[in-house]
Amino acid sequence: MTVNKSRRRFAWSALARTFAAHASFHVVGSSRWGEDFSLPGDVAPWVQVSFQRVTNRETAPDVRLGVWLADFERDWRARLKHTAVSEIGEFPPLGLYFMNIASLMPRPWAPNPPADEDIAAVREWFDRVFDYAKRRLPSSVAALAAAVEANKIADHNVEAYLRHPVKVRGLVGWLRRTHGIDISERVLPLLGDRTEPYDVSVMLGPPPT
Repeated sequence: MTVNKSRRRFAWSALARTFAAHASFHVVGSSRWGEDFSLPGDVAPWVQVSFQRVTNRETAPDVRLGVWLADFERDWRARLKHTAVSEIGEFPPLGLYFMNIASLMPRPWAPNPPADEDIAAVREWFDRVFDYAKRRLPSSVAALAAAVEANKIADHNVEAYLRHPVKVRGLVGWLRRTHGIDISERVLPLLGDRTEPYDVSVMLGPPPT
């Protein structure tokens, strides 16, 4: 039986992994939102990649950028295991949607299936995405603390990067406990009081036993 080429699902995700590896990013997780990549290191730029159908005939990349703290994420997920919340769908405490970054706009739209020039355009855009993350986002605890103190992560103020209030509070406490760095005065006043879906007593309390 002949398969209509236009209906074949193009392997965009596999191509994204190739682009990431070319930029020295490796896979650190995946969820229904996309695949997560970071540079090596305990604190590193993070990029989440997915693809969405933007029209009946076109697909476009969808990206979030942020800061990956490997040890913090391990601690956070260990705490999650003592709650009813799954780690699937977890975002880092510091992240930003690419549409807020002027230099990454506009993103390319590619027809289904793409031609070679469409793939080249997507590759060029991902080169810019990973280069932006590599050059502009903190890659050490000291660089992260300095960025918070200066109220500037890449091109945005710190508030633009703050994600779920409970996870950000968890990061603030973790930095204080493990590195002796206190960013609470800079960060906590910017947070809302939303707690769902987390069990605050577990996520922000003493380490579970």
